[in-house]
Amino acid sequence: MLNKKFITTPLVPEELRVPLTEVPAHKPSIFRIFGIGWSIFLLIHFALRARIRRRSNPREMAIRIRKLFEELGGMWIKLGQVLSMRNDLFSPEFCNELLQLQDQAFAFPSEVAHRMIEESLGCRISHVFDHFEEKPFAAASLSQVHKAFLREQCVWVAIKVQRPFASAIFRYDFGFLSLAFRGLELVGFAKHFHWGEMLCEIKTFMEEELDYRHEASEMKKMRKLLKEHKIYVPKVFTKFATRTLLVSEFLPAVFMSDYVKMSRNNPQRVAAWLDENQLDPKKIARRLLQSLMRQMFEDYSFHGDLHPGNIILLRKNRLALIDFGNTGSFDKDFVSRYDQYTRAMASGNLSTAADMFLLFAGSIPIVDTAEVKKEVVKALQEAQRRSSITNLPFQEKSLAATSAEINALVLRYKFDMNWSLLKMGRTFAAVDQTIGVLNPQIDYVKETRRYYLSSAARRKGSNLQAISGLMQKISDLSNVIMPIVASRAIQFKGTLTHGARIAAFLLRLVSVGLGVALIVFLWGYFYQHHHRIIQTYHDSHHNEFTAFIEHIPHVPMIGVLVTGLALIKLTRFIQTMKKAPVRLPGNAAANN
Repeated sequence: MLNKKFITTPLVPEELRVPLTEVPAHKPSIFRIFGIGWSIFLLIHFALRARIRRRSNPREMAIRIRKLFEELGGMWIKLGQVLSMRNDLFSPEFCNELLQLQDQAFAFPSEVAHRMIEESLGCRISHVFDHFEEKPFAAASLSQVHKAFLREQCVWVAIKVQRPFASAIFRYDFGFLSLAFRGLELVGFAKHFHWGEMLCEIKTFMEEELDYRHEASEMKKMRKLLKEHKIYVPKVFTKFATRTLLVSEFLPAVFMSDYVKMSRNNPQRVAAWLDENQLDPKKIARRLLQSLMRQMFEDYSFHGDLHPGNIILLRKNRLALIDFGNTGSFDKDFVSRYDQYTRAMASGNLSTAADMFLLFAGSIPIVDTAEVKKEVVKALQEAQRRSSITNLPFQEKSLAATSAEINALVLRYKFDMNWSLLKMGRTFAAVDQTIGVLNPQIDYVKETRRYYLSSAARRKGSNLQAISGLMQKISDLSNVIMPIVASRAIQFKGTLTHGARIAAFLLRLVSVGLGVALIVFLWGYFYQHHHRIIQTYHDSHHNEFTAFIEHIPHVPMIGVLVTGLALIKLTRFIQTMKKAPVRLPGNAAANN
């Protein structure tokens, strides 16, 4: 159990904590799909209206999406987390806003929790616990947590019990999401979103989080691994772990989320609390970052959701982590390549770092890789320059700022990013937020070098020293070979026939006509069926366009949808036609 000398004094007065609101838990209704559909429709309506009025605000839109996902809870929280990984598609502001996703703190009735706990235990609560607090002290969309005293171990524990119908609601919502995503995939809308892969990620996340036996197993493993990092993981009592019940050690400590709020609202109180508990925020930030890199590059298993609500501050710059329902792991080959990338960054060998990035970034389109490499090197140089400036605002030197520049290149050249890199980026982005509060002046390049020095010290003198030396030689050899391989990348250009060019031009005219028709149909539909949405425009601009719209025949929604679908399919067909066939060398027979 946690040594009492590491338990901090309270930071947030009990009277300032907002009590949990109790809301009855219901089985998902067949009408739930209409509520979800209506909420999404209102969101789309807001976006379209803002764009028509030229008042589009990406941050405001991201906030609305975050609040919608928080309101829907469960699977939608996971969807938001997956979307926050897509920094290759969305702006840094959008991804950072989705990183703020938190479950709504609604509790379900205590008597229901009492009954579910006894069903999972197979006996009465009083047979296992000497004391059980009926009121939960924490809640989320999938579970709530009660405090109890475990008789067998004579220790206070946290009992995490799954919300009633959580699995049923997930299956219902996932069915709706799967249908929507497969529909988008079928019509070829935004193929670069990889709808099918996103569905698989969400399904994996949810299936793991809905089975607390998985979390118990991960807690037991991570407790052993992180002990070497001087990071504490609560003891889990696997004897009581079931699909819907998890019993673990209760930690009476201060969450990082409390520290973040108090730092903004009462910095004097925070300063006194830090002195009282012998805490140095800079050392805590360093320990957190060093541990995460060690988890990834040495343990090959890491906490996948290190937001402030899952980090606990302990005395003497110690940390504890909770909530291991989302523990990540990577293929060792990918980790090895990413390790070489960060090692090259730390040593200032940015040319090699750029080569490694192009290697693991995903499938590369037919482009001049030498030109892309130059731009990647330039972005990395700028990131290193900013990192060393002490008084630069954290937002400009954060990991998110560096990712934004790299991802701008990814978008421009249409790289097909792989999911491992996206998950790696999201994990670092979540930690980035915490570190920004603890140490806004951090130098990430210097901290990366510090990690590799400590990593080398851990390997020194071990039985793996010889193997380590061999691996380093192989790594050095790859650094020599990589530029040679990269320089062999040739951009092959194809040609289009005159007939194909003429056909593409004519089809482009047709697509322009369809685009105009779609705008007219859409405007006419809103004028006829939802006049209030565009009333302001017509009241202030009663001209020939208004007269034209008034004489348009009845426009059904199906007409708008069919026109839009035809425009999408035709546009994609034209794009396919405009791509010149690539004739690779050494394949003359096939080309002939």
